[in-house]
Amino acid sequence: MDEPAHGVGSRSGHERIVAAASRVVASYPSDRWRYLQGRARAVCGTSVCGAQDRRVCASAWGNVTAACVVSVAAGWNITAVGAVADPLAAHYDASLSAIGLLGSALWSTHALLQAPAGALVDRVGARPVAAGAAGLLLAGNLAALLVEGVAAVALLRLLTGAGCGATMVCASLRVRAAGARGQGAVGGAVSAGGALAVATGPALVDVVGWRAPYVGGVVLAVLALVAALTDRRAGPRPVGGRGRAAAGIGPGRRALLPLGAVLGITIVLSFSLGNWIATILDRVGAFGPVAAGVAGATVLAGSVLTRPLGGVLVTGRPRGFARGLVLGALVAAASGAALLSVASSPELLVVAMVTLGLAAGLPFAAVVDAAARRSPATPGAAVGFVGTTGTLGGLVAIAALGPAVEAGAVREVFAALTVLTLGVAVLFAHTSRTTAR
Repeated sequence: MDEPAHGVGSRSGHERIVAAASRVVASYPSDRWRYLQGRARAVCGTSVCGAQDRRVCASAWGNVTAACVVSVAAGWNITAVGAVADPLAAHYDASLSAIGLLGSALWSTHALLQAPAGALVDRVGARPVAAGAAGLLLAGNLAALLVEGVAAVALLRLLTGAGCGATMVCASLRVRAAGARGQGAVGGAVSAGGALAVATGPALVDVVGWRAPYVGGVVLAVLALVAALTDRRAGPRPVGGRGRAAAGIGPGRRALLPLGAVLGITIVLSFSLGNWIATILDRVGAFGPVAAGVAGATVLAGSVLTRPLGGVLVTGRPRGFARGLVLGALVAAASGAALLSVASSPELLVVAMVTLGLAAGLPFAAVVDAAARRSPATPGAAVGFVGTTGTLGGLVAIAALGPAVEAGAVREVFAALTVLTLGVAVLFAHTSRTTAR
């Protein structure tokens, strides 16, 4: 039987098909091709790819899952103490200001160690650093169950804060292959851990008493340690090297400051405020202790939803879209804070908290993803620098909120947050426009 001279099954037919496909791909605009690939990732979490690329995508989202587990543990530790401030104050025979110092102790190392942790991840990879960070979370919470006195616990919170800071950087870098969607998922997991502490902390006090924040911290730290040790899929390739290129981010540091400011105000509006919101609502008399915890968790619950949503929205979109999203979110967050400064009924308070929480989460993925992209050689140092800059704002806010709540200046706090948020929006609008030029 004669073979077809030029059929599809012949070699020459294959060659013609391959050549035609190559011409189509070569003639297609490269920027449009990248856009279509980005939209495919936004819709289904992968790109227009073959079997090998699908395996890479599966590995990337496996890393996202592991990173989310450790991020929940970090989020719990950030808000757990403030969520049960009154029972802790009674146990330690201390003022709310002293309990606020426990939060400040955690935030200080959480902020200051993110940049060094990022540089270390660039050198050795995310997995070993994440395991060490989970170990710090476990050790800090276990020891807090055994010691007495605010001073001793404050020292242990420094240890726990170091674990939180390193965990945050490791999680962000581990999900780089998943892009902004991965960053949003990790950010939502951090908020979920914080919201879990605020929502369940007061009820957990009824079961284990003042130990509630530390017991929950131990359980979640064990899960985080298991996730870090058992996940065998590799994270980002370590950069290695010595000197300034591995330890810092070089001359691009100034360009990262606006990103740090945006991250900082969103942290203040979510975690710093979430650290105290249950106590604030209880003090103003709008809710009982347990109801205040559930209502206050809406601030963090909003960012649980919108941090991942922000990542989905900016994936495959032009940079101008991301800038507009960040600015719109900041204006909406300022509106929520302004409403909290004047609202008196429980209904208005809930509306304001939902608005604030939803808006505060949207910029996260765009900010962290932009930081990593602006310093491709040392993404860990860049993300760590932005995290340190942003978390310092949370440190100042947590230290100030305790005395303000104790003095009854709750509405003044929300008014100040409104002005501060609008100021950051103006700064970001100006610098992003200059960068675009």
